[in-house]
Amino acid sequence: MKDNVIRLNDDTKCYILDEMIYKNKKYVYCVEIDSNDELIKENMYVLEIIVRDDKLMTKEIEDLEIASAVTNMFLARAIEE
Repeated sequence: MKDNVIRLNDDTKCYILDEMIYKNKKYVYCVEIDSNDELIKENMYVLEIIVRDDKLMTKEIEDLEIASAVTNMFLARAIEE
């Protein structure tokens, strides 16, 4: 999924910067892109990925501990690059 563009439920387009599996669930770190495919760096998202009926869906991470852990791991990986 990394380096791909997805469309969120609200029709926002996001570019996937990174992905990971944590506690048997898939998460992505992405940035919103505008209509010219330019990054909007102020709008970053960490989302859970769900596949239902062969459709990729995103959702906000409901568990605050997991959200914090996953976000910190993505940020640490981004700093290493």
